[in-house]
Amino acid sequence: MKRPITIFDPSRVFSDNFMDSFFGGAGINFQYTNDLEMYEEGDNVVVKLKVPGFNDDQIGITIEDRTLTISGEVKEETEEENKNKKYYYKEMRQQSFTRSIPLPIRVDADKAVAEIKNGIVNISMPKAEDAKPRSVTVKKVVS
Repeated sequence: MKRPITIFDPSRVFSDNFMDSFFGGAGINFQYTNDLEMYEEGDNVVVKLKVPGFNDDQIGITIEDRTLTISGEVKEETEEENKNKKYYYKEMRQQSFTRSIPLPIRVDADKAVAEIKNGIVNISMPKAEDAKPRSVTVKKVVS
């Protein structure tokens, strides 16, 4: 019995219908999850989050109770219609994200600082005074 030969045709597998059904939307619409690091350094809780393509004025950071929320939004640049321009690719469009991270301890939000460098936002939050470890002196009881 001869078996038919199947030729792999990527256009059939990765058609818009496949992408729509697989990714649940119109065309390819990946939800990007920013890479994250959180660690303690001295009296600070530090969070680093990859935010490629975002500037400091496109990032919002809030600290509420023990939750850190970082969000960003890049809006599509609009341009006048140019009849001489013929696009081969046009993928630069609106991009946004929101990431909420539970903090391991309470922090002093008023003293938190943040900066973006090389596509990474670095947030340093000092521990709240009541969250810092305290030493307790043991008194000797004389009976």
